[in-house]
Amino acid sequence: MEEKRKHDRWQTEDKKAVLLYQGDTQVAPLFDLSTAGMRVVLEDGILQPGSTVRGEIEVFAQQKPYFIEGSVVWARSVPQENRFEAGIRFEKIRVTALT
Repeated sequence: MEEKRKHDRWQTEDKKAVLLYQGDTQVAPLFDLSTAGMRVVLEDGILQPGSTVRGEIEVFAQQKPYFIEGSVVWARSVPQENRFEAGIRFEKIRVTALT
């Protein structure tokens, strides 16, 4: 199968994203990360494609978090693992809080 992704993905272990969506804050484990976006694991299917999320991610342990704003590109249920996943495309990435 031909790879269609334009950006390399890095598997992340023990990394989390703190996401703000419609006034609700969720801590979501990062499954993988690229310069263009990320895949997160959620306990519920709250994120809907086309919606906007804000949050922060810690990429390196010795460094301050990155603040992101992005669009949910896809979301799906993974019933055999009792979880949901969502793909978020970054629209903004900063080292200072977004206003």
